Amino acid sequence: MNKSTAPDRPTAVPIEARAGKVDSDGQHPLDSDAMQDRLRELMRYRRQARVAQAENREQMAIDEDFYDGIQLEADDINILTGRGQDPLVFNLTKNTVNWILGTERKSRIDFSVKPRRKTDIQDAKTKTKGIKYVQDLSYGEYIRSEAFADAVRAGLGWIEIGAHPGDEPIYYRKENWRYMWFDHLGGDDINAWRYVLREKWTDLDVAQNMFPARADALELLSSGVNSLYPYLPEDPIMSDNASEFDIETDVDALLGGAYDGLRERVKLCEMWYRTPARVKLMQIRDDQTPYGTRHNVIFRPGEEEHEYLVRGKYATLYDTVKMTTRVAMWAGATFLHDSLTPYDHESFPFFPIFCYRRRRDGMPYGIIRDIRDPQSDLNKRRSKSLSILAMHKVAYEKGAIDDPAAFRAEMDRPDTLAEANAGALTSGKIHFINEQPLAAAHIQLAQDDAKFIQDIAGVTDENLGKRTNATSGKAIEARQLQGHTTSGIVFDNYYHSFQQQGECILALMEQYWDQEKEIRVTGDERKDEFVKLNDMNAPEGFTNSILRWKSDFIVSKQDFRETIRLAMFDTLNTLVQSLAGAGMGNVALALLDMVVDMMDELPGKDEMVARIRKINGQEGPDEGMTPDEQAKKQQEQQAKMAQQQQEQAIKEQMLQLEMRLKEAEIATKEADAAGKQSKAAMDSVSAMVKKVDMFMKAMETAGMIHVAPQIVDGADTIIEQAQQIGG
Repeated sequence: MNKSTAPDRPTAVPIEARAGKVDSDGQHPLDSDAMQDRLRELMRYRRQARVAQAENREQMAIDEDFYDGIQLEADDINILTGRGQDPLVFNLTKNTVNWILGTERKSRIDFSVKPRRKTDIQDAKTKTKGIKYVQDLSYGEYIRSEAFADAVRAGLGWIEIGAHPGDEPIYYRKENWRYMWFDHLGGDDINAWRYVLREKWTDLDVAQNMFPARADALELLSSGVNSLYPYLPEDPIMSDNASEFDIETDVDALLGGAYDGLRERVKLCEMWYRTPARVKLMQIRDDQTPYGTRHNVIFRPGEEEHEYLVRGKYATLYDTVKMTTRVAMWAGATFLHDSLTPYDHESFPFFPIFCYRRRRDGMPYGIIRDIRDPQSDLNKRRSKSLSILAMHKVAYEKGAIDDPAAFRAEMDRPDTLAEANAGALTSGKIHFINEQPLAAAHIQLAQDDAKFIQDIAGVTDENLGKRTNATSGKAIEARQLQGHTTSGIVFDNYYHSFQQQGECILALMEQYWDQEKEIRVTGDERKDEFVKLNDMNAPEGFTNSILRWKSDFIVSKQDFRETIRLAMFDTLNTLVQSLAGAGMGNVALALLDMVVDMMDELPGKDEMVARIRKINGQEGPDEGMTPDEQAKKQQEQQAKMAQQQQEQAIKEQMLQLEMRLKEAEIATKEADAAGKQSKAAMDSVSAMVKKVDMFMKAMETAGMIHVAPQIVDGADTIIEQAQQIGG
C-alpha cells in the first residue's frame, strides 16, 4: 500500500456524555414520555440488582474484614473482655491469601496481537507495542494486580477501560466492587449481560459541571427537598442510608445519611445497557482500503469521521437489527444523559475478574468465604486454651474457706498465697481442678483448623517453603503441584478477563489512534524503543498502520507454577547438553533459544533469544515476517546454501587427494620391498611423496583450495608421476 491510498482524514474524537439542550417550549428532551419510560425501565434494572445482590455483597465485605483482621463479632469481644482476656486474632487467612496474590505478581502474563491477514504481520507487531505503551502509561500491571486482589479477597474485581479527550485518550484503571452492580441473570458471558451499573456519591459542583442543563435539578436533589420524592411505605428503611448492602428506598438513595447535607452531594447512577435497535453498519469497500478497522461499525450520522468515509465511498451502508450498547446517567428521578456508546467495539467499558461464582444464582465469592469458619474456630480455640491455662478452678466444701472472694482473688495472682481453714486441704475439702489436658485438645483442634485453611485455599506447607515430612524432591514437587492445581481455576478466570481487556484496548487503539504519532515502548532492562504509528511518509509507503485492518489479541499464558517451570527448564537443559555430548551439536544449537527463553529472571533474555535465533536462522513461534524480511531471509538462505555446496566440493577434493597420497605411499613400500628399483628411482619417489605431503599441508594451512581449487590438477600430475616411478 502506498501513501496515495491513505489520504488525510478527520481525527476521531470521543463522544462525551451530554445532557442535551432544552427545547424551544422549555422542555428538556430527556423529560419526554418516551425517555421517562426508558428511565423507569433502567431504574427497575437497578432495583432488581440491588435486591438480588444485597445479601452476598454484605458477605463480600465480611470476607475483606477477615483479611484485614476484623474477625471477631461484638458478642465474642464482650465475652473475652468479660473474663479478663484481650480479644486476640490469629490471622492465618491473610498469609494464605497473600501467597496467591504474590504468585500472581511474580508470574506476569504476556500477550501479543495476531493479524487476520498475512500482509498485516508488521502492523500486528506494531499494535502489540502499542498495547504495551498503553499499559505502561496506565500502570497496567499494578492495576490488574489490585483488581485480582479484590477478586481473591471478595470474589469480584473490576477494570475500567475507556477513552477521553487528551494527548493519550485511552485509559486503564481499577474500579471498586462496592460501586458496581451487574446483570446477575445474564450468566457467565458478559457479552450476554443487559446492563452494568456504577453508582457514586459525587460533589454537587462536579455534577453540575458535567450536566449544566440540569444544574438546578441537581441542586434541589442535594439540598434534601424530600417533598419532591414521595415516600413508598412498602420499602424498608435501613439505618445506614448510604450503605451499598441495604435494600434502600428511593428517598434513601437521593438524600443519603443524616449528615450528607453538610457536603452537597448527589448520587449519580451510570448504567451501560443493551437494547435492540435498527441501525446502519458501515461496510468497507475492499481489502485495499486502509480503513479496515471501521468494517461493520455502526454508522453515526453527524459524526465527521463516518460521514467522511461514506462520502469518499470508502464505505457503504446497510441496515440491520442488532443489540446496541447505550449509556445512561441519572440522579434520583432526574434523567441526565442517554446516548449510543461512543465506542466502536460496543462492549461495556467495565470488565469483571471473578474468583468463584455460586452455581445457584451466579453470585461471586472469593477464597476467604470458605475459610472464614475454620478461621473463626481457630481464634476461639486459641483464646479458650489461653483462658484455661491462665485460670485456676477450685471446688471446696462449705466452711473450708472463710472468705471465698479473697481466696479467689489470691488464686488469680501469679504469686498466689491463699489461706484455707485448718485441715481443709488435708481432708480433701478443697479440690483443685486441672484442665490442662482440655487446653491441649483445643490447641490440637486449632492446628487442624490452620491446616484446613491452607488446604481449602490450595496453599500447602510446601508452597510456603515450610519443612514437612516430604523429604524427597519428587514428593515436595508433587505436593506443590497439588496446591497449584487447586488454585488453577482462579488464575484461569483471571486469564479470561485479561483476554477481554486486551481485546477492548486493541479496539480502542484501532478507533482513536488514527493519525501519525510516535510512542515509546520500554523493553528488557528498561531499554526504550520509539515507534512511529501510521507512518505515511516512510519510503516503503504506509507503514505501522493501526487502522488498516482489524487484528486479534492473544494471551500468552505463563505457567504460574514456578516449580513446574524450573523442572521443565532442567529437563530441557539436560536434553540439550546430552545432544551436544553425543555429537549432535546442530540439534542442540537449534534448541538453545528455547532453553534461554525459559530463564525468566535472566536480564536481557528477549535480546539474547533474538540474537540466537538470528544466528541460527530461526523464527520465533510468535513472530512473522514482512515481505522485505522474507526476501532478505531467502537471499541469506541461498547464500548459505551456496557456501555449504562449495565447502562440500572442497571436502570431496581433499578426500581424493588423501586417497591418492595413500596410494603413493603403498607404491613406495612395494618398491622398497622388491629392491628392483634403483636408488635414484627410490630417491625420486621419496622426494615426490614428500612433495605431495608438503603440498597437502600447505593447502590445509593456507586454505588455497578454497581460494584456487584449480591447483588440484597440479597435485594430480605430481601423484601420477610418483605412481609411474614406483611402478
